[in-house]
Formats: sequence, structure tokens, C-alpha cells
Amino acid sequence: MTDTQHQSMADILREAIGHIQEIVRSEFRLAKTEVQEQTDKAKRAGAMFGAGGILALYGGGLLMAAIVCALALVVAAWAAALIVAFVCLLAAFGLFKAGRSRIAAVHGPEKTVQTVREDVQWAQNQRR
Repeated sequence: MTDTQHQSMADILREAIGHIQEIVRSEFRLAKTEVQEQTDKAKRAGAMFGAGGILALYGGGLLMAAIVCALALVVAAWAAALIVAFVCLLAAFGLFKAGRSRIAAVHGPEKTVQTVREDVQWAQNQRR
């Protein structure tokens, strides 16, 4: 008879549980490592988006200045700046209104809330 045949069921069960625990720990470590790698990638991408946004903001400001300078060839400089500012504010107002109407259409997770309510109701009915 081998050693395995002499092991009690409790020993075999303990060994199996130990292996399962090690598998779960390994999977958890793997998931943690993967999430950390993906987070690092997202951070780098976010930094690039941020830098691109800042450069776009400066580019937009310089474009507005160029438009003011070009318009100043036709009208007084103060009037050119006023016209460009007015057009920018008008565009901003339109974008603000469009965004506000779209955000009003956003709702919470209604289906999830409903299913959770149903689950709670079901659990309460099971206790009775």
C-alpha cells in the first residue's frame, strides 16, 4: 500500500482545500497584476489626453487671437475683439444648452434598481 492509500479522508480533504485556496490566491494575484497593468496604461493615456487638451486650448486661444488680428484689418481692434468674443460666447451658450438637454436625458440604472427591489421583495416573502 502506498502513502496515499493510508491517508485519511480528512487529510485528503484538507490537502484538496489547501490546493483550492492556493489556486484562488494565485488567481487573485493574477487579477491584481492585470488590473494594475491596465491602470498604468490608462494613466499614461490620460496624461496624453490631458496634454493634448492643454495644447488644444492654447491652439484655440491663438486661433482666436489670429481671427481678432485679421478682423482688425477691417474694423477697429476693439470691435474685432468684441465680435470674436460675442461669437465665442454664443457658441458656448449653444453648447451649454445642448449639453444640459442631453444630461437631463441621462437616468440612473433603473433596471438594476428594479431587479434589486424585486430581489428584496422575494427575500422578504421567503422569510414569511
